[in-house]
Amino acid sequence: MRSREKYIVHDGREFIYFVTQKVACTSIKTALLPLFGMDVADFERTRPDGTQKLRVHKLFDASEYQIGKEQLVADLDGRYQGYFKFAFVRNPWDRLLSCYFNKFARANAPGLKAPANIDVELYAGMPFAEFVESVSAIPDRKANLHFRSQHTAICDPGGRPMASFVGRFGDLAADFKDEW
Repeated sequence: MRSREKYIVHDGREFIYFVTQKVACTSIKTALLPLFGMDVADFERTRPDGTQKLRVHKLFDASEYQIGKEQLVADLDGRYQGYFKFAFVRNPWDRLLSCYFNKFARANAPGLKAPANIDVELYAGMPFAEFVESVSAIPDRKANLHFRSQHTAICDPGGRPMASFVGRFGDLAADFKDEW
């Protein structure tokens, strides 16, 4: 099965951001966006209330700057060896709670699909306790990136950390400022 982890690479500035869902990845991508000089016009939307929204995840998904884990691992000792590689992690409980409130708590929430061949149900409006039980029954290799263990994005297939710097969600503002 192909990995679904995502990494944003800037060759000019020689850095790689290890994307971890529900760990400020929208904010980090938005903060990094000016460094890439991408045309965002096709990814801007107007909400019903008239405010503008940039679909930053779809923008990077469609860009040449985002790569998968296979490509990163293959080039780690070559092309990307000297790059600054960074990630942010979050307390797993807080991250799971964030996923639940964002994707499942409301009856009209967007939800996420359960993987095929796993006997769990995920649905909008489900009780939190049921959500936790369902998510805990899904192995990491099949889990959605929003609740997959964070180490899967940060470590290579042998379990060795690939990131040069791993910051914590609670220290995000200070860590991001200090590193840049």
